[in-house]
Amino acid sequence: GYPKLPKKRNDEDRSPGIVPDDIFATEVASEAIINDVVGFVDLSTTKFIVIEPSEAGSSLSKLSPFVIERVLKGCIGTAKSVQKLRSGSLLVEVEREQQARNLFKLKTFHDIPVKSSVHRSLNTSKGVIRSYDLAQMDTDELVSELKMQGVTAAKIISQTRNGVKRQTNTIILTFSTCTPPSIIVAGH
Repeated sequence: GYPKLPKKRNDEDRSPGIVPDDIFATEVASEAIINDVVGFVDLSTTKFIVIEPSEAGSSLSKLSPFVIERVLKGCIGTAKSVQKLRSGSLLVEVEREQQARNLFKLKTFHDIPVKSSVHRSLNTSKGVIRSYDLAQMDTDELVSELKMQGVTAAKIISQTRNGVKRQTNTIILTFSTCTPPSIIVAGH
């Protein structure tokens, strides 16, 4: 169970499509709802969010840039960048965690029902490391040990020579941040 939500204010006091910050009684309730929506994503590292119409045939890209700016300004303040996508969705780059939270609370965008999601690839980064010892480990164990450093996936590169496949000491790590760290600490 999620914590009980407080009763909402009178709907006439709200602008359409904008959810006020005080709708949740506690940060715990807000976190539970956000986690349910985005699947336990760390919003503190989320920078790119896709806002898409929830009804088929609707398109946000047909809206005026001025309307888009006004709705976003009312919801999150100033966005770092906004792009219209060919799919009819909007790609919004945010600077702060609270902006991401507010976008996930957004249910309508200028009378168009919408849903928000984390962009699949722009919120992650990849880095290459070379280590014989780490390449000998199971990738699940490697990810588990490096999880606190933002690692979400690992792939050990192999090469085939003369029909024989062998592992190299090269590992591609996927990080949960937009830019990979300059160093990682693995063991000793």
